[in-house]
Amino acid sequence: MSVIVNIAMTVFSLLIAAAAFGYFRHRGDTVAEAGAYGLMAMLMLSSWTAQILLLLGLQRFLPVAMLMLTVPALRMVILRGKLLREQLRIASNFVRLHPLPVTVFVCGGACLFAFTVWNEIARETMTFKDIYPALARLDGSFFTLLQASPATAATGLNHVIFLADWQPMAAPPLANSCAYLVIALGTYALARRYAWPPTAITATLLIVSMPRLVHQNLAAQSELLPAAAALLAILALFRMVERPHREDGIMLLAAACFSVTDGRLCYLMPTVLLALSLLVLARRHNLRLWFQSLSGHWGYIAVGLSAVLIFGQVIGISYNLLHGLPWMGALPGKEVAFNAGGIVGAAANMARYLLQSIHLPDVMDTAAHRIFGWGLVDALELVYRQAVATWSGARGTAEAYRLTWAPDNPWTWFGPVGFLLVIPAMGHALWWGPHRLKTTALAMLVYWMLVALIVAWRPDNVRLLTPMFVCSGFFTAFFLPPWRIGRTGCRVLQWFSLAMTVYALLTYPGHSVL
Repeated sequence: MSVIVNIAMTVFSLLIAAAAFGYFRHRGDTVAEAGAYGLMAMLMLSSWTAQILLLLGLQRFLPVAMLMLTVPALRMVILRGKLLREQLRIASNFVRLHPLPVTVFVCGGACLFAFTVWNEIARETMTFKDIYPALARLDGSFFTLLQASPATAATGLNHVIFLADWQPMAAPPLANSCAYLVIALGTYALARRYAWPPTAITATLLIVSMPRLVHQNLAAQSELLPAAAALLAILALFRMVERPHREDGIMLLAAACFSVTDGRLCYLMPTVLLALSLLVLARRHNLRLWFQSLSGHWGYIAVGLSAVLIFGQVIGISYNLLHGLPWMGALPGKEVAFNAGGIVGAAANMARYLLQSIHLPDVMDTAAHRIFGWGLVDALELVYRQAVATWSGARGTAEAYRLTWAPDNPWTWFGPVGFLLVIPAMGHALWWGPHRLKTTALAMLVYWMLVALIVAWRPDNVRLLTPMFVCSGFFTAFFLPPWRIGRTGCRVLQWFSLAMTVYALLTYPGHSVL
């Protein structure tokens, strides 16, 4: 019976995504934009529905609710059948024009999905009975279940809801895989604004091959969902500036709120995204014009308010404040320690993160040990001691600073792409980029600086920087113009991205074979 439920839920989800794709494609979005919008709309609708059912104590009716949502989705798919069939022709032409990158992405994506499903089947079913009781039972409302354990504060449900005990086993791998696809499609859609298809494809493959993104696709509490939501908010912002639609404004607001996770820093990225949006839209037109475009359209206003209310975790925060609990709880392993070192600690933390971002395959460090008697990590630690620790000491840290490129490192970073491409591309966009790109790069840099200022350094703080690296990925397309990298260079980088994906899969903590 559970197999049937899992298959049915997967089919329901894909039908909803297809219907949303058809809707956005019909209004004029590109294939990549419509694909990213459609998948994220499905994820947000699934999360919103599950949260509403939990609030009402109707968790057991989740399959029924999904079936009810599938009925109008199936109708939309049938009505737009001709349009959807045309997309197959477009896809076949794309494959014919770009066979290598498509093969790389399809093979890598298939391996990732297979690993994700196997990882879900192989491990014991995650239970929240001891971690978060509100997600462990089929009966009882959200408030009733929280009151059963009065010391537990409500935490963000947007993404962890997919891991509830009453969700089908297919929910976590499906959510992770869809978020991974949203990152790929969103990166390509934004990259195409600054590069021709070969360069945009190459930039996309490089971003999705970063080890941390590959590993998070296999993780239970994945960082891909909030990162994908943040990237989609930027895509919606760019679309609003270019071809304003009310739906883009709703998607921008909903995606920014959907990027809320848990813990006391959960609103940092949404705040940066909304500040960026207000700045860009105010520069483009007076903000009054944007608000007037929604006036009188109560359906859009209702959708926006429902997204803010649920995805913004207003109900959970109100519960916490009324019961004298921390305003936003954090699941185990996601608590933060605050920086007590002030500006000096923040500057030292920026240097620490920069050194930590130099993340190369462990085989290079091993080879250096065998050839020279010292490793590359040892050299970086020497740089840290001489250039950072001498003037900052331990200010800004919550643990002793250490570097590692070990394959089984649970705090793995973003590989060579993160340090050699994404960070330089951010600086290049800040200096040479057009206004919109420069403002976006500045927003990502401000977010990084705020993380360094607010949070004391710990190795697992890398999870706070995942959205920044994902949202900055499309800068690489502007950093790699055709006159800087030709067809041969693109092919070399595409094969490199495949090699990095395979390496990340083989060195995933828990089933490493290297």
